[in-house]
Amino acid sequence: MLKKKIIIAGFGNIGKCYLHGILNSKNSYEILIYDINLKQTKNYIDNEINIYQYKNKLIKLINLKDIVCKKIDLLIVSTTSDVRYQVLNKFTKFYQIKNVILEKVLFQKNIEYKKVLALTKEINIFISQGYRSNILIKKIAKDINQKKMIKITVSGKNWGLACNAIHVFDFYMYLRKVYNININKTQLSKKFNSKRKNFIDFFGEIESTHDKDIINIKCDLDKKIKDSYQVFKIENDNNVYIINTFKNNFAFYKGKKLIKKEKFKFDYLSVYSTKLIDNIVDEKKVNLPKFRDYCEFSINYIELFRKHLIKKHPNSKWISVPIT
Repeated sequence: MLKKKIIIAGFGNIGKCYLHGILNSKNSYEILIYDINLKQTKNYIDNEINIYQYKNKLIKLINLKDIVCKKIDLLIVSTTSDVRYQVLNKFTKFYQIKNVILEKVLFQKNIEYKKVLALTKEINIFISQGYRSNILIKKIAKDINQKKMIKITVSGKNWGLACNAIHVFDFYMYLRKVYNININKTQLSKKFNSKRKNFIDFFGEIESTHDKDIINIKCDLDKKIKDSYQVFKIENDNNVYIINTFKNNFAFYKGKKLIKKEKFKFDYLSVYSTKLIDNIVDEKKVNLPKFRDYCEFSINYIELFRKHLIKKHPNSKWISVPIT
């Protein structure tokens, strides 16, 4: 039986996590890895991966010019957002691709979203969103009373709003099974340099209302602490769920009465991606949003930060928004 073929385009930390997720699968895969730093990628494969223990897997390093096969079952674009469209565009020209997984923030320019939307006529394009694979998040979603208001409040210190708020909005989309939500309120700081070179982010507050629901996300700078943390509070029909990523715990309340308290951590990509990838390749149900559903919100999300940059930093044109 021929091995299913997967390309990992971009072999940084996220690309490596996807590789380990694929290697943990029982399925037979031919894994093609592309990265601009071929030497560093080869060193990692040679020194960190014992390919002989994966008898039904084959790993090859490729360049864009290497057409090693024509049909690809899955392309994973795990680059940073500044080059993601260019990489996706080139691979879709060289290969006949059936499925794609994109990391977020997806792209930095509005025009790139519109061009990729045209690809969805022939390719299944999924957006990576890890919250949807978490067991606790799934349980909360199942418990939600859809007839009652949902209020999500996320507060924290020392993390960027642009990079992180999109996960919170997707969490709400997952709970309500909606996509086109509007952001009604923003109070953002001037840009600051992200931990990743050549990228920026913001502190401040973002709020969205959808019907009677409220999603409020706030993050500030606190120089007194070294780490960053987030506290999620989800309120619905007298139920209150609190996730504290600083203390790594989860608490469930009925009104003011504590019902349950336990340790909690978000799963690693290398763990939950195994089942996701298998389901995509085997054409089974996948708990990920599709790009065509996500596109309009993503454009509005990028445009929000672009307008803020123009207002706060008017000396630059800001055609693209350098967040990732």
